[in-house]
Amino acid sequence: MKDYPLSLLFARADGAYEANVDVRITPQGGGDAMQLRAGGPVCLLQLPAGSYRVEVQGAGQNHSRTVQVGRTPQTLDFRF
Repeated sequence: MKDYPLSLLFARADGAYEANVDVRITPQGGGDAMQLRAGGPVCLLQLPAGSYRVEVQGAGQNHSRTVQVGRTPQTLDFRF
C-alpha cells in the first residue's frame, strides 16, 4: 500500500472484509470521473496529485469522502 498514492479499504462494522464495492473517484478541480468495482477488500490506485471525491456503494450503503493525494500515501477506510 505504501507504493500507491491512494488505498481504499472496505470492511463491515464487525471488521469482516467487504468486496464487490462500486467506486467512483472524481477530481475536485474538474475532469472525468473514474468508475470501477473493487472485487476485494483493498483497492490500490495510482492517481496524480490533487484533491478527489471518493464515493463508494456496498452492502446497501453509500459513503463519500474527500482526499488530498500527493506527498504521502493516503488510505481511506470505509465501514459498511
